[in-house]
Amino acid sequence: MQSAEKSDDASYAQVLYSVALKLYNYNTVPMADWNDMGRKEIMTMKSKTTAIILSILLGELGVDRFYLGYTGLGILKLITAGGFGIWWLIDLILIITGKLTAKDGSELV
Repeated sequence: MQSAEKSDDASYAQVLYSVALKLYNYNTVPMADWNDMGRKEIMTMKSKTTAIILSILLGELGVDRFYLGYTGLGILKLITAGGFGIWWLIDLILIITGKLTAKDGSELV
């Protein structure tokens, strides 16, 4: 009897999760199969245009790295004023060429 209850709980959790995904945000994409906890990992898509604009305008303050999810590198870039301008330029080139991705591994769209 307990296994039937667990099965019902798992299917109920899957239904709730699918509804939550639809309500959550159109920018999110499920990336993995159901794991033991009954959840999927979600990867958010970041805009390449937004990353380029942030890098041009506020790249020396590390805002582009914060946007992409690299908080530690954003703080380091903020402290060093964009690596004295060099790191800022390198990041701008990496974003434009598509070599720099978001921290969760998703490519910039």
